[in-house]
Amino acid sequence: MTLGTTDGERLDSWFLRLEKPRATVLFFHGNAGNLTHRLDVLETLAGIGLDAFVLGYRGYGRSTGKPGEAGLYLDAEAAYAHLTGSAGVAPDRLVLLGESLGCALAIDLAATRPCAGMILQSPFLSIAEMATQVIPLPPLRWVVPRMFDSLGKIGKVAAPKLFLAARRDEVVPFGQTRRLFEVAPGEKEWAEFEDCGHNDLFLVYRREWTEAVDRFVARVCPAR
Repeated sequence: MTLGTTDGERLDSWFLRLEKPRATVLFFHGNAGNLTHRLDVLETLAGIGLDAFVLGYRGYGRSTGKPGEAGLYLDAEAAYAHLTGSAGVAPDRLVLLGESLGCALAIDLAATRPCAGMILQSPFLSIAEMATQVIPLPPLRWVVPRMFDSLGKIGKVAAPKLFLAARRDEVVPFGQTRRLFEVAPGEKEWAEFEDCGHNDLFLVYRREWTEAVDRFVARVCPAR
């Protein structure tokens, strides 16, 4: 399907719908790849009875526009508006799922919009904090713009949260994900996975990933 944004972009997105879903998942994928690389996640979510909407960001795949922080937030808002509007999904049956960069979009959205819960896989603190991992100079975090500031926004997210972390994550430091979990308010759960990195957590631990997501959704969106 094609989704329109308030600033006129057209986003090529996928919405996998079931006849009687338990809940709906709004999936914000990571920086690399496009929708075709997330088909296995959508199929897995469908396998546990969940509708799944994966957003195609501006500048990715067949979507129009150019990627940028402000624009990506508008993309997330467009997806939320569509799901809770014409698609008829109640906010208390909507779970946000973020993967790496997508976590920053999920956190920004959940800070101002209601949802049943939020799942964060390998979230980072901010671009400034990530920059210090590449060039470990203490003053750098004050020079680099604090883009995608999840650390500054997580305190505004009241919804329950599930954090998924790879112990050997070579892209987002494990310590950043753990710190974000520690400062997050309210109900929260933690699941960590050994012997996998940033891009193969789902591939190596698909069954365990699915079980963790299944349990979380069952708790935040109980059967009616």
